[in-house]
Amino acid sequence: PFHRTLVIRLLWSVAYGGILIAQAVEALNALNPGHTPHTINYKFVARAKTEDPLLFRVRALADGNIASVFVYQNEILVGICHVRYDTKKELLDSSLIRCPIYGPPNEYPTMEDAAHSRPRHVQELMLAASKYPIEGRPIESPLFPLSKHTRYSIWMRIKPQFRDEIKPSDGLSVALFMSDYGIQRVAIETFMKNGIRVITFSLHHSVWVHEQSIDPLGWYFFVSECAVLSHGRFRIEMHLFDELRKCVMTVVQEALFQRVQTRSSKI
Repeated sequence: PFHRTLVIRLLWSVAYGGILIAQAVEALNALNPGHTPHTINYKFVARAKTEDPLLFRVRALADGNIASVFVYQNEILVGICHVRYDTKKELLDSSLIRCPIYGPPNEYPTMEDAAHSRPRHVQELMLAASKYPIEGRPIESPLFPLSKHTRYSIWMRIKPQFRDEIKPSDGLSVALFMSDYGIQRVAIETFMKNGIRVITFSLHHSVWVHEQSIDPLGWYFFVSECAVLSHGRFRIEMHLFDELRKCVMTVVQEALFQRVQTRSSKI
């Protein structure tokens, strides 16, 4: 299946959250064809590994529009996904969500090219992100702002070498897969800007789908802002726009963070 081909050899042993979310919804769609998911909430219960298979157990109410997908690995619960869906294809209105004014993707450098102009600790983060099957063209971030807003903005699409694996019906799965890519950068760079380094732990990832027709091969523009950043946790809101600057998805993620203690150099 498409999602399994995207589980590539990542740099870490922990599975990428976007894969888990996309696969959970795909498991529901496989058992409930003809339905349109519009509200998705994935709770990260435990870390999943990339090398071990996942088991998805779907529990849907008969004649209902709510389902739960329980994600197991080695008989351990690693995630719970709640999905609201409908057959009427009535999605949430996004007409009031305005897209910031930026240029097209070809006006911005690739992730690899942009990384070479960044400080070493940011460069390592960006080069690691470039190994994913996502082509990213970063625009601005808290450390490298172009506007007065504290936000992380980036154009993204699936890399060309993976396009043969994708079906026209995979639009929602691709969008969900990309929705977790770099979403925490706005919070992490806000800390970096103040000389603080942190490690983060995702709690939940909520998605509201605004459009049914999502091109799995198209460019998408992600804008994320940190709404809450205090008391050991942060909350990020992100909007996903297509090339026509229409909002197709809204994402909210909440996570815990812990400050990395650095040793003082000896005199």
